[in-house]
Amino acid sequence: MFSTRFSATILLALGAALFSGCDRFDPQVAEDRAYVRLLIPILQDNALLSERILIEAAAVYNKTSEPEKLATSWNQEIVPLAEHLHSQASFAKPPESWTSQHGELVDIWGDRAQAYRALTDAIGTADDSQWQASRDLADGIKLAEEKWFASTNARLDQSRLSVDQFP
Repeated sequence: MFSTRFSATILLALGAALFSGCDRFDPQVAEDRAYVRLLIPILQDNALLSERILIEAAAVYNKTSEPEKLATSWNQEIVPLAEHLHSQASFAKPPESWTSQHGELVDIWGDRAQAYRALTDAIGTADDSQWQASRDLADGIKLAEEKWFASTNARLDQSRLSVDQFP
């Protein structure tokens, strides 16, 4: 009697889980969760990079930044952090179903690191035209990054997951 009742309970629980929309047995949900877990530490670095840029932008806006200090900050903090972030993302091994989309993020962040390096060079040489061209490039890359996060979150929504660009 115990084994029959136990078996019936297990089958009932399994059936309820499968028919109630429980997705823990769905391999795609497992891959989505694995990808989100992979991104968490990388996105924390992305938030740190964003914070450093905002601090420098505030100093420029408030006219409390000196060109030499700004160049040093970009050269010694912001660009290395952007390059580190690109490197970390490129070393990360996403689940197979996320390989292509993750590759897009790696490319975006690589382009961003190059744009930030060009901005640093423009600051160092006080070249306004190079600054504007680099700034326009960085703005375009920012839009590409935002689109990547929008499409990634739309895809993750199927698994009731999401990622925050700046956690």
